[in-house]
Amino acid sequence: MLFMHAVLSMQTAVAEPDRELVYKLKASVVKVHVITQTGGHGVGTGVVVAKDTIATNCHVLANSNGISISKFGESISPVGMVADWAHDACLLKFQYLELTPAKLASAASLHYGDEVFTIGFPGGPPKPQTIAGKVRALYPYDGSIIVRSYAAFIMGSSGSPTFNQAGELVSLSTFKSPGKHAYFYTIPLERVQALMQREDRKSVV
Repeated sequence: MLFMHAVLSMQTAVAEPDRELVYKLKASVVKVHVITQTGGHGVGTGVVVAKDTIATNCHVLANSNGISISKFGESISPVGMVADWAHDACLLKFQYLELTPAKLASAASLHYGDEVFTIGFPGGPPKPQTIAGKVRALYPYDGSIIVRSYAAFIMGSSGSPTFNQAGELVSLSTFKSPGKHAYFYTIPLERVQALMQREDRKSVV
């Protein structure tokens, strides 16, 4: 509750995204479940980026003994994975995944002050939550960029999609700085698109 109150306080000057648009986008957002090596349960977020393909953060999947996604009350396990561990971008591959891909854009199209919003599972709720914010900085990094915004997130939101106001996917929520007044960072969709061009496939452990 304190977290959500703080988020709402930060967003007083941010326009909420169109409700009908958010409703449609939620159909492309899934909860990612992992079984840890110690038998525990971890949660993250993923987004459908192409037929039978879901993007999330690699750190959500790291050191897991089992991976699945849940959507509409069903649990589905991937058949493969494509990973860019250095940039924390991973693709999970499925068979017969009847989910609509999000419309893809580019983080390079963002500017300081642009309004964005995330859809994810902060704290692991049963339904995805929407949090709005603005782009606060764009940092050059390793041939691409890192996006900083105050579209806040907590554990469970890793891998959650960040959309522009048109509902186009531009980045994935990835990490935050420590402290009360944290900064929130996302990796650009360009990292995901580069993975989508790769033909190699690795088995999911």
